[in-house]
Amino acid sequence: MSDDAVPSIATTPITESISTALVEIIEKVTNHEYGREFAQPVNHKELGLVDYLEVIQRPMDLGTLRKNLRESVYKFFFEFVQDMDLIFTNSMKYNGPDNPYYVIAQSCQAFAQEQLTQIEAIPMTLKQEALIIAGDFDHSLEKIRPLTATEIQLIAHKMSKMNEQQKARCVYYYLSRKGVSDDDMTAGASHTVDFDVESTEDVGVLRDFLHKVLEVAREG
Repeated sequence: MSDDAVPSIATTPITESISTALVEIIEKVTNHEYGREFAQPVNHKELGLVDYLEVIQRPMDLGTLRKNLRESVYKFFFEFVQDMDLIFTNSMKYNGPDNPYYVIAQSCQAFAQEQLTQIEAIPMTLKQEALIIAGDFDHSLEKIRPLTATEIQLIAHKMSKMNEQQKARCVYYYLSRKGVSDDDMTAGASHTVDFDVESTEDVGVLRDFLHKVLEVAREG
């Protein structure tokens, strides 16, 4: 995959399956040889680090990362990747290269970055990951990027596990967004979900449909 694919990788929406993979990565990093050092926020008051918040404008740790993921704070993949890297760059920035914690942070950072390249649904090289960490991405891209094959498969998988009422809710939502009237729906006309679209408006409908399917699936 070329560097041209970086914006597409970065703005991949965090679906339920991707979120599960990221939680597993957090666990692996936490269980790394030095991972426990970054498991909780730095207690700068107890440690007497009076200048910590002057040096580190945005503290981050693995526990907060997990909490943010659980509460759907991250909408896109790049937001998670950048916050995970921030955990270790904060440590290196505050401690400096002569401090043992600098080397510890480097070791955990390299391990975390390698783990992120192992996500099956988001193939990515270390070089591409570095560009994502350093990059600035447009949050509006989700509405114009077509669904990936993985995302389409996710819709099919989630709907296959639903009961008829749940499926009907999802289909009703999609058809309503497409402008199909209630009369046409109740008349029994045949309708299909068209994943092969080019217009920005239709792609936006499909992305909202994906989120609706995941929402209904979470309700159980």
